[in-house]
Amino acid sequence: MNWFKSVVGLGVLAALAVLGWQARETRREVTALAARLDAPPAVAPAAPVALPPAVAPRLPGEYLLEAPDIVELSFPVGADQDVVALFGGKKFVVAPDGTIGLEPLGRLTVAGATVTRAERLVQELLGMAAVSLNVSSVTSQLFSVIDVSPSNTKGATRLLNRSVTVFDVLAAANLSADTRCNVWVQRNTPDKGEQVLPVDYRGITQSGRTGTNYQILPDDQVFIHRLN
Repeated sequence: MNWFKSVVGLGVLAALAVLGWQARETRREVTALAARLDAPPAVAPAAPVALPPAVAPRLPGEYLLEAPDIVELSFPVGADQDVVALFGGKKFVVAPDGTIGLEPLGRLTVAGATVTRAERLVQELLGMAAVSLNVSSVTSQLFSVIDVSPSNTKGATRLLNRSVTVFDVLAAANLSADTRCNVWVQRNTPDKGEQVLPVDYRGITQSGRTGTNYQILPDDQVFIHRLN
């Protein structure tokens, strides 16, 4: 009988060991599943998408000029032809130091100024109240929104002349809170190089988690991959 009790005892211990191993495995699977459901989706950089040229023929006067935006001057009929010959029909790039070159009169600082303010500065420098300053190409305050969904791959540039977050971009893309999608931001910075920033779409839209509701910066690319 002693040997029988020993065998039964060993069997019970073995069964308990198996049950303990199964319980640990189940806990690991549940933990892994919960992490997958709670974490932002894993993403990878997408292939480049051809975007339309960043041309802005009409901008509000409150637009802030920055390097390397491109501006041009327009003169009324009857304007001094010597001045028109010097500056008419030319494009002026805002240099890294924030100036445009209006030689031989010198360089004029326009970075950080509104279009309206920069126009007044040009008028004062040239002594002509009727000259107009227009932004012919916006290259400083732009970001891209790129939809890489299998059935609808397209991209577009957007003007970044105010505070914009990921949530603003998603709202403009007409994504509902129950849309299944992967979203990420690609950013290139001098100190960190190219970064891929996953966005917790469900957390932002359903749970109020704002940790990945990034502030959009110039030259950012926001990718959207719809799953339904």
